[in-house]
Amino acid sequence: MQFNLSLVSFLAFVILLSYVQRCSACPRCKTTEECEAPPPTPCPYGEYINYCGRRACLKGPGEVCGGPPRRSYGECTSGTYCHKIGKCHGCAKSNMDCFNAEMYT
Repeated sequence: MQFNLSLVSFLAFVILLSYVQRCSACPRCKTTEECEAPPPTPCPYGEYINYCGRRACLKGPGEVCGGPPRRSYGECTSGTYCHKIGKCHGCAKSNMDCFNAEMYT
């Protein structure tokens, strides 16, 4: 009985810890204005709404992308995808900038 209670307590602690980590890693917007505020820098490849509900710049070819948790390093622009090396692979449809991630694997 003591073992079962310890196991349940441990599992409850792990669940609570993961919830706290998830909440603190990405605070949600407090106001509509905060969510709709433009990114701090111009976005040559366009914008998207990130996991936090904020506007963010799409990543271009060769830029860092993906990452745990919840693609925290960003998403790739149209025509590219996040390669396993963690960089956007392919050619951006907006200006045909290209990056071949296969050369780095």
